[in-house]
Amino acid sequence: MRRMRWMTAALVALTMAPLAAQSAGTIEVGAFGRFTKYDTDLNFDDRVGLGGRLGIFVLRNLALEG
Repeated sequence: MRRMRWMTAALVALTMAPLAAQSAGTIEVGAFGRFTKYDTDLNFDDRVGLGGRLGIFVLRNLALEG
């Protein structure tokens, strides 16, 4: 299982577009999901969540994200 995760991460990293393609004024929008599983001793409920992000490239290699 661990080997499969490393292989998937390597495949994703190798197929991503190079960062050099970003230029000043470019805007990025993204979404993500998450699942948090707590230890039963903590008495917290497991949670599923969604989120988003917005990034603006101020300079060619400098972005502000939130």
